[in-house]
Amino acid sequence: MRYGIIDLGSNTVKLLIYKPENNKLETLYEKREVAGLASYLLPEGYLSDLGIERAIQTVLKLKTHANNFGVDKLFVVATAVVRNSRNHNEIVNRINQNTGLNVMLLTGLEEAKYGVLGVLSEFKVDNGLIIDIGGGSTEVSIINPNTPSFSSSLPVGCLNSYITFVKDILPTESEQQLIKKSVLTALKAENIDSQSIPYIYGIGGTIKALFRLYRSYTNKKKEYFTKSDLDLLFNKIKLNNKSTYLHLIRVVPERLHTIMPGLVVVKTLFEYFNSTRIYKSSNGLREGFILNQLKLNKE
Repeated sequence: MRYGIIDLGSNTVKLLIYKPENNKLETLYEKREVAGLASYLLPEGYLSDLGIERAIQTVLKLKTHANNFGVDKLFVVATAVVRNSRNHNEIVNRINQNTGLNVMLLTGLEEAKYGVLGVLSEFKVDNGLIIDIGGGSTEVSIINPNTPSFSSSLPVGCLNSYITFVKDILPTESEQQLIKKSVLTALKAENIDSQSIPYIYGIGGTIKALFRLYRSYTNKKKEYFTKSDLDLLFNKIKLNNKSTYLHLIRVVPERLHTIMPGLVVVKTLFEYFNSTRIYKSSNGLREGFILNQLKLNKE
């Protein structure tokens, strides 16, 4: 059996096709489209008709790729950009009607749950923090053997932080502080107290891009980041510097404007939880979702 999943994100829409093997997932195919759905959000909080049409055409394109690859089951999931739109029901219905697929609109807690399942399929986490920094939200899950696990979805992502706080391409120091403050405010609103959690496990495109960027600057492949590694990235990304822009365009072109807001979110969480390391997980929401579907099929 080949399982496919289309993930409707705030900036990119991704198709992954997997083959289950001994309770693990082998990735057979990956395709992504930069749709920039968040840029179609109107001031009133609605996704515009152009944005909905963009979503429909992107899903149709990826559906064709999935069919050409011979996928047996294809799922479509939508996260923050659709969830937070005031016309989310209309968006889901129009995509369903025009593609013949069934969009599953995930809640923030469901998004966090699948992210946790993905990470736990790769790492043994006894006491850790799992974070998924998306374009429109950041899912935070605390795993602790002595207390019940806790998950929350913060309405702060790398793309909506850029749209809300940044005037140019890269945020100034004062704009970085506004992003940091928004993260701290969101944590307080969810009653998540500062505490010591040594290890963070990060999933999603922002984390992967930061590790890729670090390697481009240092020629070192790291298993995890420390505070000094995060500081190095901050120091390398210089505002209004042509060589910085050229380097970002070469290494993370699709994240030129969101990489620094994402880094601010990462560092804020790193400091808030007094962490010492942040690992990059290869598995995340999509893998967790498929693994959960396989489990449901067995039951």
